[in-house]
Amino acid sequence: MDHTGVVLVVRVPGWPAGPGFGTRPVVVGVDRDDSPAIGFARREALLRGSDLVVLHADTTPRAARVETVGGVRIHRRFVAEDPAVALVEASNEAAALVIGRHGPGGIPAGLLGSVSRSVVQRAHCPVFLVG
Repeated sequence: MDHTGVVLVVRVPGWPAGPGFGTRPVVVGVDRDDSPAIGFARREALLRGSDLVVLHADTTPRAARVETVGGVRIHRRFVAEDPAVALVEASNEAAALVIGRHGPGGIPAGLLGSVSRSVVQRAHCPVFLVG
């Protein structure tokens, strides 16, 4: 599969999500600040009128911070745990997750990395896969 565009995966048991779903944030999982997933997630949050949570997988503890960029309130959080576990946990309170299809190893766009595959299989909200 050579599709390089964004893919939306909706596999949500118990759908629809219930009251308050529209006020939930968009959550993006990244391992670096130049990930194309951040730009996509920011635009998605802007369209929805929601906050954006940027979840950084990092072994170095850092303080969370909040900033506003282009009309979107962005909450930056850092987790030292397994990124897939952190993202699945965050999906409980998210309107959508945005993740890259693969990690920095650069496997072909049609294939999913281990984190992407795990999140798609276990998330509690729709997941955008960004190439």
